[in-house]
Amino acid sequence: MDVLNHLREEDNEIVAFDIETNSTDEKNCTIIGIAVTCYEDEGMYIPLYEYNGTELVPFWAKELEEATIVRDLCDILINKKLIMHNGVFDIACIFHSFGINLTDALYCDTILLKHTLDEERPFGLKDLGQKYFGDEAVSEQLDLKANVTSKGGKWNMRNKDMYMADLDILGKYACKDVILTLKAI
Repeated sequence: MDVLNHLREEDNEIVAFDIETNSTDEKNCTIIGIAVTCYEDEGMYIPLYEYNGTELVPFWAKELEEATIVRDLCDILINKKLIMHNGVFDIACIFHSFGINLTDALYCDTILLKHTLDEERPFGLKDLGQKYFGDEAVSEQLDLKANVTSKGGKWNMRNKDMYMADLDILGKYACKDVILTLKAI
């Protein structure tokens, strides 16, 4: 997989990491995809599940392949310096889903940076991206919202049915997340 070879390069010491899930319950969610980047202008998205119109189905042919891909990815990431936004959630989800602990690889959590430097809202990644980098930071989110709601999915403060989005739109959204996370440091 090109993503894994890219991450193995020694020059890529710092990696922004983010997951997309179908729930905010870290113990019971399904991780639908993982985004990573070492660069401020390009992200890479690894889909694990996709929505077929009625349910989430594995993107990979076999569940074993999904677990192998995630383990191979995490074997590389555990030796990197990971930058995350709300890393506690992502680390807990990976642990509960795959039994892999990325805690020692966490180098910087940008939501904690924001709380340390400024206790005033916003704290969300897209809101912060828009505040510091302009409206371009949220264009993928607007596309995602339109795609999800066009399929009858929810999009409100508490519930965002992101898993219903077309894979290419969700991938662009996830890649923007890791790009914004990396830019924050």
